[in-house]
Amino acid sequence: MNSNIQVFPNPVTSNSVTFDYSSTFTEAVLLRIVTSDGRLLSAKGYAVQIGSNKLAVDASSIPNGAYFIELISDGSQKTQQVPIRILR
Repeated sequence: MNSNIQVFPNPVTSNSVTFDYSSTFTEAVLLRIVTSDGRLLSAKGYAVQIGSNKLAVDASSIPNGAYFIELISDGSQKTQQVPIRILR
């Protein structure tokens, strides 16, 4: 897994958020939004290609707060945590 992921907008001020993930492999990834204590709020799988990938997530059901994004690659089984803030 490549460690390059960007979140925009961050803080999130609308009902959607996009993650720009740069991959060095064609692979399946799981994108999870979790609380600081590990509670899962959202999870969605994506098939990504080599290069830049835009991963869109519906954030409308996620309450305002500070969360982490976990991106789990099935190729490397590593988890990357990226902070995200939702303010609506």
